[in-house]
Amino acid sequence: MDIKIRDAEIEDSSLILAWRNHQSSRSFSKNSLPITDAEHDKWYKKRLEAMDSEPFWIFTHDSKSIGYVRLENSKKFLNSLEISISVNPKFQKKGFGQKILDLSLSRVLRIFPTKKIIAIINVKNLASVSIFQKASFQRIGQDNDFLFFEKINQSLKFIFRADASIQEGVGHVLRSLGIIEELISQNYNVYFIGKVLNIPWVIEKIQSLGFAKIFSEESEYESNSNSDILILDSYKHKIDSSFINLHNWKSVVLIFDEFTPKYIAQLGVHPGITNDWKLDNLSKILSGPQFIPLRKNISKLPKNIDQNELVITVVGGGTDYKNFVPEMAKNLARIPGLFTVNLFTNKPNKIINDSRFKIFKLGDSLDRVVNETHLAFSTASTSSLEFIARGCAVGICCVTQNQESYYNDLHKLGFAKQIGKFINGKWELDTKTIEALVISKEYRENLTKNTTDFIDLSGAKRIVQEILSS
Repeated sequence: MDIKIRDAEIEDSSLILAWRNHQSSRSFSKNSLPITDAEHDKWYKKRLEAMDSEPFWIFTHDSKSIGYVRLENSKKFLNSLEISISVNPKFQKKGFGQKILDLSLSRVLRIFPTKKIIAIINVKNLASVSIFQKASFQRIGQDNDFLFFEKINQSLKFIFRADASIQEGVGHVLRSLGIIEELISQNYNVYFIGKVLNIPWVIEKIQSLGFAKIFSEESEYESNSNSDILILDSYKHKIDSSFINLHNWKSVVLIFDEFTPKYIAQLGVHPGITNDWKLDNLSKILSGPQFIPLRKNISKLPKNIDQNELVITVVGGGTDYKNFVPEMAKNLARIPGLFTVNLFTNKPNKIINDSRFKIFKLGDSLDRVVNETHLAFSTASTSSLEFIARGCAVGICCVTQNQESYYNDLHKLGFAKQIGKFINGKWELDTKTIEALVISKEYRENLTKNTTDFIDLSGAKRIVQEILSS
């Protein structure tokens, strides 16, 4: 079946109006009334002006016009084009609708590879439902008499590159998780490349997310510059590394901090609270509290949470290789009073005995426990931002140089209290501040009132939207 495609032109106006006003079209439209010549003329002239960003195509067979496809930016769905298809009444029920749709999808996904395609179809229009389902559209919802279908470019791939180990920590992996979860929830193909050494709970987390495939070595993956988007969180690569070269990818997104080498990327994401970043190596930067990519299972603490029975959580990052948790346990054991302490450590033998202490292994149980926590003690890292976003009062320590900015900024803004650093191989903790946070409910509330709504839970969604729109 030889079908040709061309842009709609002003001369097609009357033909398109006739198709739209035919009973077969009106019976399935939201507006079933006929469109007047004046209404159509005004709309059509304006519609042709948007052709570059919203395609409008006419299809012909044997020099006869057999239908059209119109795509328009969706007001209801993010980063999406809504597709409308119409077949000339004279050519209906001959298989042209499926052919027109398939040709349109091939072209539109080539022009707009990161856009989703949305079809809104009357529940009674069974023929239309059938051709969209055959084109691999997935039903995503319904509003009264109209079904919503979605198609994602399955050739588009997102490749995350990050490593984790006891020595370097898990921050490079953890601060990517929110973005990974959001992309997977939107049904994109997401891959992971990286080495995670001797941290079982992180390995399990990665394996459970739903990656299309997981690689440990870069050499195992061959990039495609037409379809693959690299999302890099690393200090390890050389600036001239061939793996991160822009020519090998459709685009490169860099998750960075002040210690990240100046890799070249189209988009940079700084997952922290400051938004004054200006770097020559990044074409565009997303930063500040609205772009902190929190994971989906992080939620705000209930406003009516009982604070009469104080619950404290202590976590030293993803590995706690400097033994912050055992050191904090010693300090908390000296403080009198009734409270419960949840200690997250893989070294329970280092924890001092205290009936108020509960010991948990590092891992996913943290999220469940923290939902009932009033006060958290944490490293000045991704973990501290997660506690603040939940609405906990937070005391922060500094373990490494790349935590200095969080340690200072969160304190200056009144979002967390500094409680000490790891210096010259030992912990120097501020016992007075730790005790004040435990004993004084007012002291804790002064912190939490500063952070109310400062960090919402939509950062990952915003970042994904920016990646897809770039």
